[in-house]
Amino acid sequence: MQWFRVIRTFAVITTMGLFALMSVSCGSNQPSSTLPETPTPLSEPSSNSDEPITAEDLIERAISKAQAGNLEGAILDYDQAIELDPDFAGAYNDRGFTKFQIGDYEGAMADYNQALQLDSEFVLTYNNRGWLHYQLGDYEAAFSDYDQSIQLDPNAASTYYTRGLIYANLGDYEAEIAEYTQAIQKDPDFLRAYHNRGIARAELEQYEAAIADYTEVIRLDPTFAEAYNNRGFAKHLLGNDKAAIVDLNKAIQLDPKDALAYINRGHTKVELQDTAGAIADFQVAADSFKAAGATQDYEQLLAIIEALE
Repeated sequence: MQWFRVIRTFAVITTMGLFALMSVSCGSNQPSSTLPETPTPLSEPSSNSDEPITAEDLIERAISKAQAGNLEGAILDYDQAIELDPDFAGAYNDRGFTKFQIGDYEGAMADYNQALQLDSEFVLTYNNRGWLHYQLGDYEAAFSDYDQSIQLDPNAASTYYTRGLIYANLGDYEAEIAEYTQAIQKDPDFLRAYHNRGIARAELEQYEAAIADYTEVIRLDPTFAEAYNNRGFAKHLLGNDKAAIVDLNKAIQLDPKDALAYINRGHTKVELQDTAGAIADFQVAADSFKAAGATQDYEQLLAIIEALE
C-alpha cells in the first residue's frame, strides 16, 4: 500500500537556535536542515572594534553561518569559542550537531560526550547523542540516552516523538503508537505526532483510528497535503471510495507534484470503474518517477497502465 510516511520530523535544539531535522524517508541517515526562522546574520567582527569577541559571540555567529548553509565556517567558529571557553558545554553540543550534519559522526560523538562530561544534565545533548547512536545502529545506547533525557525532563513531547521515530524505523508500530500518544499527552497540538501515529495505526490496519488522527492533523493545519492523502487512502481501504476521492483531490490541489497522491487516487478510481481517470493519474505519477530517475517505480506503473488499457 502506498502510505505517504512523511517526514518523521523531530526538533534538535541547539544552545542558541532550533533546527528541525527531516528524514526524507524512514531509515534515512542524511537529514536535511530546515529552519523555522532565519535571524539576521551577525556582522563579521570589525578589526577596529574595541570590544573583545566572546565565546557567546562566536557561537551566535556560528549558528548564523549554519543557518545560511556554511557548516564548515560554523565549525571554525565553534572551534574558536571552545578555545576561549573550554568548559562551555553548549559549544560542544552545537559543534557536535553541526558535525553530525556534515556526516562526521565520530567527531559529533566526541563532542556530545564532552558536553555531557561538562554538564551531566544537558537534556538536549542526550537527545542529540541518542539520535546519533540510532544512526550508528546502536539502538540500546539510543534508548538509554532518551531514557536519561526523559528522566531529566519528563514533559518534553519531542523526546517521546523522537523515540517514536526510532520505533517506526524498527517496524515496531505498537511501541511507536505508544510513544506518539505520550507526546500528544504532553503537547495536545503536536501535529506531526498525530500524523505519524495515524500512519502507524494504518500499518496495523486500524484504519478508523488512523482516519481520526489524520482528521485531527487537518483540524490543526488544513493545508497539510499528506494528511489528506493518507486519510483518503485509508478511506479507500475501508471501501469508502467516493469520500476517498474528495480527500485525494484536496491532497493533489495542495501539492500537485505528489506522485503518491496520484497513485492512490488512481487505485481509488479503478474501484470506481473510472479506468480512463485511473490511467491518467498513473501516467502523471509515472512521468514524475521517470523525471526523478526512479526507473523501477516508473516501469511498474507502466505495467499497471498497460494492464488497464
